Amino acid sequence: VEQSNSSIRFGARMVRKVLRKILPGLHPEIEVGGYLTRHGYPGIAPLLGEVRRVGADGEPHTLMILQGYLNNQGDAWNWTLDNLERAVRDEISAASEALEGQYDSLAELR
Repeated sequence: VEQSNSSIRFGARMVRKVLRKILPGLHPEIEVGGYLTRHGYPGIAPLLGEVRRVGADGEPHTLMILQGYLNNQGDAWNWTLDNLERAVRDEISAASEALEGQYDSLAELR
């Protein structure tokens, strides 16, 4: 899946997203992010502003979004993969230990 923006971080304070797909209308990230920021929701990067072009027909086109930067521990995909890998490794280790307990000759190899 191709990303629809290019993000550039400015220090530890903010991120600028330059949108690659410019569509008419209010951008969902502006609408939702703006609402959550205005109501003080702490679980998102706060919306700091946007750069938009307004067409001759009066329709806005968001070109760029500026958000606060939130330090994080990665993305959900890598978090999921890490947890699955750890779970599989734990299961293999537990099965190996159970097998060693059943056969004295395997226990002697330790």
